[in-house]
Amino acid sequence: MLGCQHGLVQCYSDLFHHIFVSSPYTMTVFSRILSNSGRPLLSQFSSRSPWPSGWRHFRQKGRRGHVGSQPMVRQETYAPVNWSVLAKPAAFTLGFSATAFVGATIWQYENMRKEKKARFAPGKGWFGPYWDNSPAMPKAGGFRNELNRWWNNLSPADLLFVGICAANVAVFLAWRVPALQPVMLKYFSCNPAATSTVCLPMILSVFSHSSFIHLAANMYVLHGFMKHGVQLLGPEQFLAVYMSAGVISSLASMVYKVGSGRMGYSLGASGAICTVLGIFGTMFPNALMQIVFIPGITFSASSAIKGLMAVDTAGLVMNWRFFDHAAHLGGMVFGVWWCYFGNKLVWENRLPVMQLWHDMFRGGEPPRFN
Repeated sequence: MLGCQHGLVQCYSDLFHHIFVSSPYTMTVFSRILSNSGRPLLSQFSSRSPWPSGWRHFRQKGRRGHVGSQPMVRQETYAPVNWSVLAKPAAFTLGFSATAFVGATIWQYENMRKEKKARFAPGKGWFGPYWDNSPAMPKAGGFRNELNRWWNNLSPADLLFVGICAANVAVFLAWRVPALQPVMLKYFSCNPAATSTVCLPMILSVFSHSSFIHLAANMYVLHGFMKHGVQLLGPEQFLAVYMSAGVISSLASMVYKVGSGRMGYSLGASGAICTVLGIFGTMFPNALMQIVFIPGITFSASSAIKGLMAVDTAGLVMNWRFFDHAAHLGGMVFGVWWCYFGNKLVWENRLPVMQLWHDMFRGGEPPRFN
């Protein structure tokens, strides 16, 4: 039983439970869990919204004796748009993904160069960094020493997760600041009808969660599967795949919204997380998974991703509004595609980029792949 078995099915078991068991009000509340759209930000995106049409409400701590929410941001109701609005998002997806993989290649080159330099440092020899047991320079103060020790003991997967989680938490806290909410809505939520800022929100919305449940569920699932993803791909390739998956899932969401004529805002990391799940299920198809709080019921990872893809496909066909099914399905398909084709077509052909970087900025003999 793998340690990541808990996260994937927990969130989607909530989906099944609240769709087939709970009341409509409960479905509206819990539709935020592991959803790329979280709670829909436009009232017309949800037929059960308790707020007047065209208004987005944010809970704000009121004065003493006053409880409730009040409108903070005035929004427009967007009409359907034509397919031409997807030209910029498609170009941005291609350009951003290429930039992510070029950056990951340069990052890996610098890591390899640093490792080689440390290994052959004077007086260390071939096994220098492994035989060098000299203690690190202590930090001033007990707390800083403990923090430094904790940080140095983190695995590459945990280091990467801390950075991603910190970015998500920072954006979540920014949503809580009333003065920043118009900016957050404009740049940290994705909507194909908002043509003035259609590209940048495709990646910024991947780090954006307006509810704590949405944030906690996504980070819980990501942490559970991230260790295996980083072990498979390495931190550099994993980060490039994760960032690319974010914009690709946003593009898939936009395509569905334009095609269906249902405009609305989406935000959340679950599209990119579905890519991680797709990679895990493809590379470890026989790994056992189970539903949290329901012991004894296990199934394979390959069955899990097939089931999730079936649910999201049904959601698209039947126009379910609880989740951004297009973003989930797009992320999952990208993860499976990366395992079968993407790694060989993209990552295994990165050597020319590494060589160009070396010739332009470093010189000498470039580091070799292991």
